[in-house]
Amino acid sequence: MPFFYDRITAQSGLSQYSNYLENERYLNDLKSNTNDAINYQLIEVRRAIGKNSYQSIKSFEKLTNYVCGTLESGFSHLEGELKGINWTLNDINEGIGNLHLMLDWKLDLLLEGQKITNLYLGKIIQILKIPDSQMQRGYHVEQGLTYLKNAIIEGSNSDFFSDAYDELIKAKNIEEKDYFCLHKLGIIHLNSLKHLDIKKADEYFRLAARYSKAAALVAPKNNNSSHKYEVLTESQLLIETASAFIFASKANYILDNKLESIKLAQQAVELQPENLDYKIHLAKCFTANGQDHIAAIIIVEVIKIDKNYSVKILTDADFVSKSIILNEIELLAQKLINQIQGELDYLNSILNISSIAKADFFRVQSIFSPTTYLNAREVEKELASIKSWTYTHYENDFFEKDHYRLPVLEKKSINTSISQIIRIEKEEKGNKKAYDINIRIARELINARIRKREGKEQLINFVKLLVVLIILITTWNFSSSMDGWFNKFLIRASTLLGAVVAVGLIFKKDLNL
Repeated sequence: MPFFYDRITAQSGLSQYSNYLENERYLNDLKSNTNDAINYQLIEVRRAIGKNSYQSIKSFEKLTNYVCGTLESGFSHLEGELKGINWTLNDINEGIGNLHLMLDWKLDLLLEGQKITNLYLGKIIQILKIPDSQMQRGYHVEQGLTYLKNAIIEGSNSDFFSDAYDELIKAKNIEEKDYFCLHKLGIIHLNSLKHLDIKKADEYFRLAARYSKAAALVAPKNNNSSHKYEVLTESQLLIETASAFIFASKANYILDNKLESIKLAQQAVELQPENLDYKIHLAKCFTANGQDHIAAIIIVEVIKIDKNYSVKILTDADFVSKSIILNEIELLAQKLINQIQGELDYLNSILNISSIAKADFFRVQSIFSPTTYLNAREVEKELASIKSWTYTHYENDFFEKDHYRLPVLEKKSINTSISQIIRIEKEEKGNKKAYDINIRIARELINARIRKREGKEQLINFVKLLVVLIILITTWNFSSSMDGWFNKFLIRASTLLGAVVAVGLIFKKDLNL
């Protein structure tokens, strides 16, 4: 659960936050007695929501139903996302496989632990450009980071916080403006029960933000070093600055300094606008200050970018206690659910029985059960995913200049979505109807042209035959006037033979010669 400042109770923010850290031991005990991370998280969420939600529990359950069906299924979804390393809060995202840490303020702390492991350990002297005269400082920082990393793993009661504190204080005494040490000391004062001092944490974080931002002004834009992290670049230093601002904002939220918490969170978001967790914290600060409408706008914007936050919102009493936020998320969820349902119904109505996308469509359709926002987002992504398809195209234009040709049937390949290929198939189904009609018309036109040509040929053949007959009769009559039977026979035989040859040539096509 994210920390929630309950202003109804008589407890101070510091006292409530101290109990919040103490509760970590309770959650760890629950976790040690079960392998079901979802179950122990549900116990805590339901306890906190039931205690702090001022709205009807039915409103909360209604929104939960729209978003994920049940909290159990919502948490199961998040667990799957975490195992797939799909949570996109930070570049350093490996190891965020703990549902409890992801759902509360410990996520930023876990990311700090990951950064210590991935970016800093063994490289701190080069990164901070510690001169030879301060090599002892580098040793203390390195030792402090090692202890802090272990303290983050063990939790708020860890004795490693004391070890880390001692080493980092020694390093800070050598260089008072070391933003790195200031930032880590602030983390200790914010997360260690033994060193808990929210005002001191706020002071350290503000100083860390000030000096890291100043260092960013003279830092290189790009890292040209042979080692990726040997020198902190401007962008890396601004990430450190934003982190300091967000932790300072959390400190002021605990202290109930509402306007300061908003101001500091806004500075963090300005430096790292792509960090959605920072935006959610800013919305939390606005809600604490009674500016629920601004918080609702930010939350909807974040959920549109990353659907997983729709579940995380359900675990924060700051959000689920405000009707405008519940209503805006419900509207967002219902709008998409209706849109996806309409799209699936339409695609199902135009789906060909022999569609090449039939199996894919039914697979996607099965995802939308139950009809929740999370499932709607998954269906939306699947329907829009691009893959290669090969379909039959029916070309209907059978005119080519002054001649006719049959319509063309061809195979086409295209990279497109499931949704689009089903629409293409619908269009091709209409094209096929026109294709069938045009194929019949084209054949009739071609046959008519053939018949016309054959009629013309028959007329020409008749004229040729008539000429042959005239020549035959004329020659025959001419031979009658000749003397001698041999001459008559020769002329008449030649004429008859010529007539037979001429007739054969005229009707050669019909005789298949």
